[in-house]
Amino acid sequence: MRRRVFLWSVLFTVGLGMLLTAGLATDASSKQGTVTVTVTPVGPSQAQLESAIKAVKAHPTVAKYLQGNQTRQLESELLELKPYTSQQRFRVTFYDYTNNRSLLVESGLTDTSETTVTLGTVQPLPSHEEFDAAVEQLKRHPVFGPGLRAGTTVPYRPMPPIIGESATAERTLAVGLFTADPDRPNQIVAVNMIRETVSTFKTGAPITSAADQTLCGVPGAGQGTTPRGTAGQYNLTIAQNSQEVWRMLVIRPSVSSGTRSSAVELRDIYYRGKLIMKRAHVPILNVNYINNACGPYRDWQWQEGSFIANGTDVAPGVRVCTEAPQTMMEAGSDTGNYRGVAIYQTPRNDVMLVSELEAGWYRYISRWEFTMDGVIRARFGFDGVNNSCVCNAHNHHAYFRFDFDLGTPGKNRFTELATRSFASPILTEAKRYRDYVRDRHWLLENIVSGEQIMIEPGHEDSTADVYARGDAWFLRYRSTELDDGQNSTGSNTEANLDQFVNGESLNGQDVVMWYAAHFYHVFDNMDGGGHLVGPDIIVKRW
Repeated sequence: MRRRVFLWSVLFTVGLGMLLTAGLATDASSKQGTVTVTVTPVGPSQAQLESAIKAVKAHPTVAKYLQGNQTRQLESELLELKPYTSQQRFRVTFYDYTNNRSLLVESGLTDTSETTVTLGTVQPLPSHEEFDAAVEQLKRHPVFGPGLRAGTTVPYRPMPPIIGESATAERTLAVGLFTADPDRPNQIVAVNMIRETVSTFKTGAPITSAADQTLCGVPGAGQGTTPRGTAGQYNLTIAQNSQEVWRMLVIRPSVSSGTRSSAVELRDIYYRGKLIMKRAHVPILNVNYINNACGPYRDWQWQEGSFIANGTDVAPGVRVCTEAPQTMMEAGSDTGNYRGVAIYQTPRNDVMLVSELEAGWYRYISRWEFTMDGVIRARFGFDGVNNSCVCNAHNHHAYFRFDFDLGTPGKNRFTELATRSFASPILTEAKRYRDYVRDRHWLLENIVSGEQIMIEPGHEDSTADVYARGDAWFLRYRSTELDDGQNSTGSNTEANLDQFVNGESLNGQDVVMWYAAHFYHVFDNMDGGGHLVGPDIIVKRW
């Protein structure tokens, strides 16, 4: 299999200065030419999060659920700050195997007086640790154990990750098995974490999956992944000739917002001192197969995987690279030496932020690029490791959410532009489709102060099919619409954004744009399938 490989050979000269003062964050800078990148960690540290979780476990409200039961912590997440509040709250998800239930514990980061416990309504996604526990259980099985212990059978994380998603279903993880024994075919088995039993499927895999001798993708490395809730956010400033060009808050995928997280998340993006966006992220990610050969699946964007990033760690979850990072798409390999967000300054003086994510056998690339002349390239990529499903043609869909605050958090208005058409203001909430023949694109302006940006579709972003439901949604900002709330891997996986189009005015308002990029994915002998899609956001008047 020949894979596309993109390598940059220009070295990146790093000048690194560290400042560490009691009570202050660590600060680091890297320089090349006239461009300077400065990283300053902010927000809760990992030690603060772990201390808060330890305090919550000991809280009487929580302890009565945990003590005496077999439990495991699966994930944690910071919650959105509510209006007019300053107390950061967080949620920890535990699974209680003794009583077959998930426990959602919410509390304050520094004040546990308002700690609550609720029962989960769906099965939470397994952590890497829980998956390893399922594999250890399989190693004791009389049929599958010998091969796993001898190394002739190799486990992997499949799709779907769990069998049965209702809260009342017994906790059952799916484990994929590759075998070198010709008398024992590849298959996906179900490991019941409650009864500690193993069951198989008549077809060798769940009905929405596949496991046979035909495999596509590169070999999976089986490396560890970053747990959800691992701290890492920082202020990033990009300056040229000592003048600030870009400034923003960057949040690593493991603590990004949303029901299923949202990859590398950016907040409070400023260009040359003026605000462009309050938030930019990818809260919805799904995939559907032609003729339903597998899936469809709703994926998640918090599980950071390993990729090649050579450089210096300047803050938790961020590394400044001395050469271009290589994700699976560039390296053609599932191995790596780093998990988190890598920063790289290209030979053109553009600054790139990149991370690699895992969801079962899928590998996703979250990438943002910033140019010195006012262009944001929002990009998302798709690839995969060895499995049977991706041999079948399928469509990936990534839904970017841009919470624009152009100049001010309000007074914004969209206009649709196309060849041989009059400019058409979008005055009420609407859904649109791309039109490459007429070069359809969109202008956003502040109707009071006059700033303008253009949203240009990517050349390979395609046009929505029935499953994808649309290419762009223009909405009034609502704090309750950070995503569509869907929390199932295998049912109702379509993006449910149409529910938000209800006729609200967009004329001089606080506006949001959802942008869907679609990629038709086929693995073959000529191309491994890794591609980037996404729009350009271009400053036009400033």
